[in-house]
Amino acid sequence: MSSWQSFLKADPIPWLLETENPSVRYFTLTDILDRPSDDHEVKVARRDIMTTGDVPKLMEGQTDEGYWKTANAYYSPRYSATAWHFMLLAEFNADGSLSQIRKTADYLQKHAQLENGGFCSEDISRRQPGVDGSLCFTGNMVWSFIRLGYLHDPHVQKGIDWLVKYSRFDDGEATSWPAWLPQDPNHFCWGRHTCFRGVIALLQALAEIPVEKRSTQVKETLDAGVEYLLIHHVYKHSHDLSKPITKYTQVGFPLFIDNDMLRMLLFLTRLGIHDNRMQDAIDLLVKKQNNLGQWKQQHVFPKTRSQGFMPIPIDPKGQRSKWVTLRAITTLKRYYS
Repeated sequence: MSSWQSFLKADPIPWLLETENPSVRYFTLTDILDRPSDDHEVKVARRDIMTTGDVPKLMEGQTDEGYWKTANAYYSPRYSATAWHFMLLAEFNADGSLSQIRKTADYLQKHAQLENGGFCSEDISRRQPGVDGSLCFTGNMVWSFIRLGYLHDPHVQKGIDWLVKYSRFDDGEATSWPAWLPQDPNHFCWGRHTCFRGVIALLQALAEIPVEKRSTQVKETLDAGVEYLLIHHVYKHSHDLSKPITKYTQVGFPLFIDNDMLRMLLFLTRLGIHDNRMQDAIDLLVKKQNNLGQWKQQHVFPKTRSQGFMPIPIDPKGQRSKWVTLRAITTLKRYYS
């Protein structure tokens, strides 16, 4: 066994390679087994993503104009409107070059992206003078666009610039704020303590940019964000490390605008970070597997009927999850290799 495999109670790879979930199969082949892009099984799995499983189900109901539900509601109803479909297509590694997905990209750039490059939900009350945009939503949107192959799109570049400009990593101790920051210490997005949701969304987006294409500003933002997560030991209260942020210990997929320790560990290990301040989170993650080397879905959306419904069912809460298992062993492989 290699070092990372020694932390597994059993081998979940054959289970992850089952053909009914081609996205999980594809990532298992490439990220866990290190198969090259021209490998026959990799090419078959990549093709199957668009023809079987969840992506074809997601595409059902899309209009000719590229949206789902109604033309002027890209964010609502939450978890099932157009923006959420787009995020899931990115998670599943759909082929962004297809005209149907390009139409959705164009629709979201037209309706959800502001002139300054940020993305904003339909709730006008969340817009702030000088900022105008939602950090977590912009991060998730930019990540989705890059993941689907639109890195060089001018709209995406504006979104990246927005994330860099409005990134901040205050831990409740700031004595002075940037001029653009709303002077409201209790503001849900721009308060005195940086929003954890926003941090991981913006960092995930910037980390999706290939290393050789990251600007100096992007690199500096990533470095600052890494340290911000590490002073929290990933999932703890930074001012009292004996206290975990309980909801972040519950791992799940997909998370959209929320967060958990696994999402943060995926980001940190993607950047090659190996720091002692991550170890408690890694150890807790290892403990969460069952005797088959599988992880359960613990954190799901929606939490209530009033929050809307997912476009398609994904790994019910409390049951073993291929997506969570894939993300967990990807983290362990990166950390211990």
